Amino acid sequence: MISASALPVRILSAIGVFALNALIALLATAYAVATIAVRIVRRWGARRRNAGGGNDVLVHQESPRGGEWTS
Repeated sequence: MISASALPVRILSAIGVFALNALIALLATAYAVATIAVRIVRRWGARRRNAGGGNDVLVHQESPRGGEWTS
């Protein structure tokens, strides 16, 4: 049997363990979401770079002002 004076300590300890587990689960979820987001953004960026936009064609042509195109 638990003594009356030890009961609040047990309750607070249980709440603390629950809160710690919830915090760990939240951090793990945030890490997983961030990892997936980084992969998506990197893949999207690589797809945009490899798409062959208009600037790739104009790098070595003359600009309308007579200078060189720079990128």
